[in-house]
Amino acid sequence: MRRQDPENQEEVLTPPITEAPQTPVLVRRGGACDYRKIPLWKDVSEQEWEDWHWQIKNRIHTLETISRIVVLTPQEEEGIKKSH
Repeated sequence: MRRQDPENQEEVLTPPITEAPQTPVLVRRGGACDYRKIPLWKDVSEQEWEDWHWQIKNRIHTLETISRIVVLTPQEEEGIKKSH
């Protein structure tokens, strides 16, 4: 796989990504999933999960956290890095 190194703008070869550093639990997208199957939220009550105050307080805002839940493409990772 070829990608452009953002630091020196050179094209570099990288091996295909076969596994994230910490293998995410949830890899499918676009569908309902029981949040309690995800270790990050295994102890969250349904009442908390449905509470928007809890959701705001516990929102995902780092690449590290979202990578523990969803397998991201290199382009998605780069987009998240650029957004911060």
